[in-house]
Amino acid sequence: MANTPTKIDWDCAVTKRHIEEAKATGLKLLGAGRNAFYRTYRFDMCGHEQEITTSRVRDNDFRCGQCLQDKLNSEAKAFGLTLLGAGRNRANRTYRFDQCGHEQEIETTQVRSGKDFKCSQCLQDKLNNEAKATGLKLLGAGRNANYRTYRFDQCGHEQEIRVDKVRQGKDFKCNQCLADKLNEEAVLSRNQIKIN
Repeated sequence: MANTPTKIDWDCAVTKRHIEEAKATGLKLLGAGRNAFYRTYRFDMCGHEQEITTSRVRDNDFRCGQCLQDKLNSEAKAFGLTLLGAGRNRANRTYRFDQCGHEQEIETTQVRSGKDFKCSQCLQDKLNNEAKATGLKLLGAGRNANYRTYRFDQCGHEQEIRVDKVRQGKDFKCNQCLADKLNEEAVLSRNQIKIN
C-alpha cells in the first residue's frame, strides 16, 4: 500500500500552493504520485512527465530525468559508446564500447569531454599480447601507469618494466639473472686470483 498513489484535493490550500510552486519552476502539476510526498508533474520546456517530491519542487532542486537520459545517450553515441545504466555512484555510468563490445564503468564527465577513457579490457588484452610476444607474462600494475609487473618465461623472475620497452621488445633484461651472473663471475674471479 505504500506505493499506492494518493488522491489530490484540487480545491485545498496545500494543492493550490503546490500548483503555484510548480508554475514558478517551469512545471505543471498533473496529479498524485506514489505516496503523499510525490506528485506527478509535466515539464513546460520538454513536455516530459515525472514524479518529483513537493519539497524538491519548492526548492527548485530537480531536473528532467528523461532529458538527462537523452543527453547521456547522445554523449555516449558521439564517442562510440552505448549507455547501459547506472554506475557505482552518481558520477559514473556503465557503457558498452560499440567497436569491441566490452562493458566498462566511466565517469560521465570523461564521456562528455571525449577524452581520458579507453576500453580497459582491450588495453589489458594488448598488454598481455605484447608481453607474450617478448617472452613475458603480465602480472599486474607497476609503480605508475608507465610500468607493469612481468614474469620472465625463461627464468621465472618477476620485475617491473616500462610498458613502452616491452612494446618495442628491446632494452630490457632480467635484473635478477644479471645480478646472479655478475655474482657468479665475481666468485670465479676471486677463485682464479687465489689459485695464482
